[in-house]
Amino acid sequence: MKKISLFLLILFQFSYAQERVLEFKTELNQNSEVFNIVDEENDNLALFTLKGRKIEALLFDNNFKKIGHIKPLKIPNKFDIFSGYIIKNKEVSLFLSNTTKTKFSKIVFHFDSGETNFTELEIRLKEERFLESISYKNSFFIFSLPNSSEAIKLYKYTKDNSPSTTLIDFSESNYLNENNRPIKFNDLFTSYEGFSKITDIGIMQEGQPNSIEEASKNVKILKQKNQLLVNLDKNHYFTYLLQINLDELTGDISRIAKPRFGKEMNHKASNSFVLDHNLYQVITTKDALKFHIVNLKNNSVLNSHEVSKGEEIYFKNTPIVQEGGMYTSYREYEKTAKFFRKMKNLPIAITARKKGEVYQINLGSSLEVKSNPAMGMGMMGGALGAGMASAMTIGFNPMLTGYISYGYSRTVEINGLFDKNYKHIEGDIEPNIFNKIKKVSEKYRNVFAETIFEKNGNYYWGGYNNFASVYNIYKI
Repeated sequence: MKKISLFLLILFQFSYAQERVLEFKTELNQNSEVFNIVDEENDNLALFTLKGRKIEALLFDNNFKKIGHIKPLKIPNKFDIFSGYIIKNKEVSLFLSNTTKTKFSKIVFHFDSGETNFTELEIRLKEERFLESISYKNSFFIFSLPNSSEAIKLYKYTKDNSPSTTLIDFSESNYLNENNRPIKFNDLFTSYEGFSKITDIGIMQEGQPNSIEEASKNVKILKQKNQLLVNLDKNHYFTYLLQINLDELTGDISRIAKPRFGKEMNHKASNSFVLDHNLYQVITTKDALKFHIVNLKNNSVLNSHEVSKGEEIYFKNTPIVQEGGMYTSYREYEKTAKFFRKMKNLPIAITARKKGEVYQINLGSSLEVKSNPAMGMGMMGGALGAGMASAMTIGFNPMLTGYISYGYSRTVEINGLFDKNYKHIEGDIEPNIFNKIKKVSEKYRNVFAETIFEKNGNYYWGGYNNFASVYNIYKI
């Protein structure tokens, strides 16, 4: 048995030896997790390992040389979710919340001295609903929806200063639901799961692959340069696009018309996606699909494409593919009608990526509208198989969130290539980074506590090798 284990270890290391950028000894188990922060100013990498309620911190420079280490410390019991960070040179502040995201705390790691400080923050979200938290320019932001006003409340924390609070008002616009009836601003963010009102948000990343499951949600958040963009797609006739300037702490909201068919059709589903200064909107019925691209600077439609179930999908560069899920195999379909049947009465999605002067547009729906195994679990959630993260880090690393959704959701989708005028062009679709990582990770079942990140325009994947008790990070 030892010989077999040694052979697998050598095979694993030999196959990817030239790609490995980091290896360090540690003791983890299948319940452990690893997550990371990349310092945008100097490309330092802060890496955190979690085993039980104990967290260990390591700091590496741009060349993956270790420049700091803090021994494991215990995290207080009532804080179960990591929400964001502030990183400045050799000091990292990690922000945590309780499961309901009404209370928050902070752990400061001083890598120069090896010391840590824990502080429970004074903020209490009582008469407001948590919306999202992000890190931007050495600041940590918490966004909430106050119950009694049509506004977004913003809490800003910096490294040294006391927190500031800003209320951004959005009461001047009129809001409509999926039946075109007036609703309150807050109701654009919510949906019902049984009798419970929930806020289910998809976290998008510009320039990186975004999963169909995350993109199919009616509320999506994207951090784009110095602003936070929120797509609100509860209404099938309009997208409400909310923009919050993170420097000036001001907000604006636009209502952009979605594509329409020549004649009115029932059973509509719709969604949208933002890339650069363009809004991609799609609408579908059981018989037809239409999408267009809107220039947000002047609200003009750049191009539009439409197909019915009896026609060939002229703008696709891939077959109609169904794949994903824990037990679902890869399948291809030839007929457009089959694509529409699979999408019928399900959340649909559109995403886009740009490479040079070519745009790749992805259209589809998530066939299993439910949380992946990582969702809904606290910091000490049970083993997830394949080293997936729990809810404790699921929102901390959007790229890892997308990877997990990609691996566990079952989708039906097509991909198309378009030129700068959004005219369809021929060409091959490159496998996305999630697909590449998935194929690598599936070969090595003994590797867990995975992490993914982008640094200097390169993608990296890491996993714990149980045979050698080492954590490896590879450039993909």
